Amino acid sequence: MSVAEFAIGMPIAMICIAGVHELFRIQSAENAINVVASAQAAELSYQSLRNILDETFAAADNPNQRALEEKISSLVGDTFQSPLLLWRFSAGDLQKPTVSGIKVTVSGASFSNRFAKTEVKIQVCLKSWLEPLLRVLSDGRNCLGQYKTAGEANSGRGIPLTGLAIRASSVSLIPYFSASKADR
Repeated sequence: MSVAEFAIGMPIAMICIAGVHELFRIQSAENAINVVASAQAAELSYQSLRNILDETFAAADNPNQRALEEKISSLVGDTFQSPLLLWRFSAGDLQKPTVSGIKVTVSGASFSNRFAKTEVKIQVCLKSWLEPLLRVLSDGRNCLGQYKTAGEANSGRGIPLTGLAIRASSVSLIPYFSASKADR
């Protein structure tokens, strides 16, 4: 191998290796988001009766629902800061956050729809060195789909990842509501 071949071939090989590592990192992050969404959907499904009584999903701007979404959002943030996962998710400096935005939406059973499925959707903006390449194709929105002004162009930038989990309502609801109808 000549010096010229080595000088041209090595940077290309390093970029390919770094790109493959980044794709594995993105896949690991998406798997972690799906695990959190599945666990939270299972927990909410088993707590369907409590959510119905608390009217968690009764209205769109319910404080119980917002608190639940904030709890899940902080859980996702803590997942990406876990010492076991930090080395895998970090893009460069370990002190910088790897997530630039988190959006959580939850829905489930309420008095009007007692047997509704529990749905947890988590959207995350993962910081990546691949993102500037994708920014060229952007139409001025961040990765959560919100339009940003020119001054806020770099906030909320990243690779969009989505985790979705849907669970049926808890089996214990059927006998409870059947018994309550018979008592009336």
